[in-house]
Amino acid sequence: MAYPEIAGLSSSETLASVNRLVDQAVLATIPESCQTTRDASSARKGEGCADLPDPGKTDVSVEYSVGLVNEGILSVRLHRTACTNPSLHPDDTVEGLTVNLATGTVYQVADLFRPGTPWQETLTQAVREKLSATTKVGTNVPISVHRFFLKEGALVVLRPVSARAFHSIDVEVPLKRVQPMLRADFPGSSDGK
Repeated sequence: MAYPEIAGLSSSETLASVNRLVDQAVLATIPESCQTTRDASSARKGEGCADLPDPGKTDVSVEYSVGLVNEGILSVRLHRTACTNPSLHPDDTVEGLTVNLATGTVYQVADLFRPGTPWQETLTQAVREKLSATTKVGTNVPISVHRFFLKEGALVVLRPVSARAFHSIDVEVPLKRVQPMLRADFPGSSDGK
């Protein structure tokens, strides 16, 4: 399994801490029965479960994309796919990890916003509007805005709808839409993009 390893930070303690956080974030997505030691081998190729492992075994791959690396922030999207033989469809999970590279602090979505602001309602409304424009999402479908990662100029809400039919949808919300609610001391909050 291959996943990101950070290099080049000035503090070796913070570097070790950030890499531990990435390791933990990846391992948290993988069933215990499939966890092995870190291996830089290439990820499984194929679509869905077309290339299943031997009967009774599970094949796991973790893909990642780095959304933002600036102003001391690293934000990563992790996508884990597990195929067990026999299986019709893969089991997949998406998580985000946003960490301060100077302190090793892991950010939750609420940490981005000033206390007392209606950030959750605003984000939920933005996600619902985007989903309504592209898919048929009723007003009674629950939206979750707690899994996220950051990319240049946007907060990406990861899998806001838990229904299987919407499993692959992530929704980008421009930072300018939530700019007035962002914490002033959060890196990147003043760029207004």
